[in-house]
Amino acid sequence: MPPPPMFMLDARVRGCTAEILINDVPFVFLGEGKGNHVNAPVNETLIAGINELTLVINPPRLPSLIRQQVDYLFDLDPSFFQSLKNLKFSLALQKAFAQRGIDLPPDTEVALSPPPDKYSDREFESEWELRSPQIQTRDQPQISRRIRLENGNLKVYEQRVLKAQGASASACLFQYPAGTALNSGKREELIRVEWNGSEDDQPQNFSQSVSNSCNLQHVSWPCPWESAKRVDLDLKAREQIEELLKTLRKAFLRKRFDPVLDLVKPRLRQVEQAYGLPEEDRQKVLSNILQELSSEPDWDMEPLKEDQWDLRVCGGGRLVECLTKDRKPILCATPDNTGGRFTFPAFLGKIGGEWKILR
Repeated sequence: MPPPPMFMLDARVRGCTAEILINDVPFVFLGEGKGNHVNAPVNETLIAGINELTLVINPPRLPSLIRQQVDYLFDLDPSFFQSLKNLKFSLALQKAFAQRGIDLPPDTEVALSPPPDKYSDREFESEWELRSPQIQTRDQPQISRRIRLENGNLKVYEQRVLKAQGASASACLFQYPAGTALNSGKREELIRVEWNGSEDDQPQNFSQSVSNSCNLQHVSWPCPWESAKRVDLDLKAREQIEELLKTLRKAFLRKRFDPVLDLVKPRLRQVEQAYGLPEEDRQKVLSNILQELSSEPDWDMEPLKEDQWDLRVCGGGRLVECLTKDRKPILCATPDNTGGRFTFPAFLGKIGGEWKILR
């Protein structure tokens, strides 16, 4: 089989943070101590057909909220809205939110569906939304909030309000012909995505995203997560993922890596086909790396702390990225004597009814 062409991503940021997604799968986070530039091969992230490149600027604090493009989302007890069944929003609404440290300005809009005269006591828990660019908490004046009652649950969506004059971010996907040196200059630009902050230094709400796409019909290797079942991240799925992560952590602790190599087979097979590499060599390389790392006398794994997890559904709803709330892989070793640590990023998907590591 002839070697495939090489696809490279070049991305950079200035004055902001950005997460780059390829086909709805997170690839790299830049800025804020993570580095401002990356130039890396991305063959294994591409699919035959339409490929999308996305920049998310100043992403949410919680990775799982990236689709909502809000900085934070949390529930409030909707019981205090019982006094609002008559829909006299003005003073009652101001008082209810003031008790929770949220100031509503006079121009706050209330969007109701269905209209107010259609509500009954039971229908009150239908959907409505408070909209105002000025909804702020007293202790965080740079936070804009939208507040919605959704199926009886009060959701508070936050966005940061930041000045971004001079900030910029860009990402480009290039193709190099097979066998061409990357410094030869023989490359074709396939997708370019760019973002620039406001020129007048006016505050902007974040996060924001920009995307672009291209058609790559000549990508010949299959993408395993494309055939994975769409994920419903319910309690059962979370319990299954928790058990799988416990199994992997136990394998790392015992330095018996067969369970790891078995779960990662679809991923290694994709790498083989995307770059023209033998799968057996990939397995040997990974096994050797794990054996070498675990040979250190102080080798240990961090405990699993479920309350710090932030499982993120991505890849068109077919993958689950196993992250903590501070964007670190859930599976990681304790720091070594240099302060560095081994981490094991994992994107899980279900194939044939079983969870596998697909990215």
